Amino acid sequence: MLFVVETIEDNEKKYSVVESESPKGAMLLDGFDLLQKKGDTPNKVESSITGIYEVAQTNHLLEMSRNAEVHRFYRERIKNLGFDSSTLKKLE
Repeated sequence: MLFVVETIEDNEKKYSVVESESPKGAMLLDGFDLLQKKGDTPNKVESSITGIYEVAQTNHLLEMSRNAEVHRFYRERIKNLGFDSSTLKKLE
């Protein structure tokens, strides 16, 4: 799975994408990457992980479209049965 790891380093938000089996593994892999960076002088950098988010393989726009289509279908069905689809009262 892919995870987005949100970190704050020196009061600046940074995001990195990590492939791991679990959120804990993503956190460890991201932290391991921070330890492997080499600089000229060892300076103290404050770093904290503030979020781990799973990257979903869902197109949210497509899901909303499907939900609207289902809603439209049932409103029409209720109307065909002789009821007002907004109030569910019998039409006369």
